[in-house]
Amino acid sequence: NGELFLKTPRYLNDPCECPLVIDMDSLTELSTQGLIIPNLSNNKFHNMLSINACKTMFPTIYKDTLDKNQKDAAIDAKQQMEYIRNRLFIGSLSARKNSMLMWSHYSNSHKGFCLGYDVKSLINTHKYLLLPVIYSDTIPYIDPKAAITTNVLPLISIATKSKDWSYEEEWRIVDFSKDINEQRDKITIILPKPTELLFGSQMSKELRKQLKPIAKKLAKGITCKWMKLKDNTFILEDIILS
Repeated sequence: NGELFLKTPRYLNDPCECPLVIDMDSLTELSTQGLIIPNLSNNKFHNMLSINACKTMFPTIYKDTLDKNQKDAAIDAKQQMEYIRNRLFIGSLSARKNSMLMWSHYSNSHKGFCLGYDVKSLINTHKYLLLPVIYSDTIPYIDPKAAITTNVLPLISIATKSKDWSYEEEWRIVDFSKDINEQRDKITIILPKPTELLFGSQMSKELRKQLKPIAKKLAKGITCKWMKLKDNTFILEDIILS
């Protein structure tokens, strides 16, 4: 029926998925600049005082307020990142169809199948984000100033994974629920019709015969291929089936 399940990050197979980590130095600076004076608002002179004046005239109050603001800001930031992670929904695609590892991991040890899509058709739906994954040795930090002023999802963090996963050449479909009352582990989206149906190298001929007419009926013009192991190599090559 053309549906794809998108899951929240905690249900994906990477424990470091979507590392939404705040730059604490920037957060400290932000909390100092933006929150100190309002928290001293009970003092009748607060409107006349700069932060430097507060440091000089009320050193104890300033330090206590600063410490509290930084702790509160850190807690708020952590809660905000968790809020975002719980409302992110991700579906994983790949630019590769001949990965020996992925056929082993995600397709029942080469006995399953893979669907191929036209990237343009995915992009042109405009119903969700389609992002290439960036592979890195380091986790990107989110600048809280940018997060507050732009109110945009931290896409660089959502699309960054460890280099250990680079063989997957992942592209991910990302959707975000803005309903604050909604708590779901998955959502369903409708995809365009696939252009290819790829059978695993170890799929039986009988099962291939059963699936081909189903695919032709559901997606007009779809091409059926068999991922054959090339003789005397570790290479998978796609063979068009008539």
